[in-house]
Amino acid sequence: MSLAATTEREHQARNSRTKSYNRPSQQSCHRPRDSLFSWSSGFDNFTGFINWGFLLLGIGGVRLLLENFIKYGIRVNPREWFFFLSGKNDGGEESPSILLICYSMVPVMLCLLIEKGLALNIIAHNPGIIFHVVNIIVMVLMPMVVIHVKDSGFSLIGAVYVCMLYAILFFKLWSYVQVNMWCRKSDKKTSISQGRMRRQSFSYSSFKSSAEHNELEFDDLPSHDDDDDKLTKSLVQYPNNLHIRDLVYFIFAPTLCYELNFPRTERIRKRFLMKRIFEVFVGCQVIMSLCQQWMIPSVKNSLIPFTNMDVAKASERLLKLAIVV
Repeated sequence: MSLAATTEREHQARNSRTKSYNRPSQQSCHRPRDSLFSWSSGFDNFTGFINWGFLLLGIGGVRLLLENFIKYGIRVNPREWFFFLSGKNDGGEESPSILLICYSMVPVMLCLLIEKGLALNIIAHNPGIIFHVVNIIVMVLMPMVVIHVKDSGFSLIGAVYVCMLYAILFFKLWSYVQVNMWCRKSDKKTSISQGRMRRQSFSYSSFKSSAEHNELEFDDLPSHDDDDDKLTKSLVQYPNNLHIRDLVYFIFAPTLCYELNFPRTERIRKRFLMKRIFEVFVGCQVIMSLCQQWMIPSVKNSLIPFTNMDVAKASERLLKLAIVV
């Protein structure tokens, strides 16, 4: 009797726990789970460790920030950015980086003039291609030759920016020349096919019957053809794209591939444009500030260990440069 009573009491206790668990006001906030350090957990959920790692990383970054400010002070100076870019910070009297940036529009305008000459048949196809190749090669070699000749007048950032700018212009102009050449060949094929059609002779009866047949077909067409005609007329056709506005738009567009009709919105989204300009401006300021505050002091302190070939200190400075702190 005592065993049966004990079993009945256990069942009643379990049922009461189940009922209390299912009540909305008494739901349990705990459930059985394997420890993350046990093999039975499967090691597939480390959310807590990730949050802990980000917390330690943030606290360590704040500590390094305070240590940098205490050791070097505030080194951010927007006035020095122009001097550092132009090369005057290195003792040079001239500004070859700024001059090369201004000169970069010269090969662009030469490319446009050559394309206009090709479109008007003033320049033949083969000489025009040779002019383009020479223009692009000279444009690419120009910054390297000038940097080699006037080494003392260039800063590191200025030389890197100039080379990057001319490399981008190389790809843009190559695409511009290639697309215009395709359009020119397509126009020649179209003109040749139209010339052959004009040479064919039609009798008056066949012409009249074909005209009546075309009128019947056009009557059956839907009314949205007028919209397609308007859309076709609004698209830029070769050689109407050969003007300064189109080329300058392509130079400043964030793409290396040229096309006659870029996808555009119906209107200029001024708020969106102002936000993107603000983001670019603030991002450049932040990058330059980080370079002045963290990278430049680390690079200057690394010159002596690398000059003396001290392996231990050079390795320490190399790791410090890899993780800028």
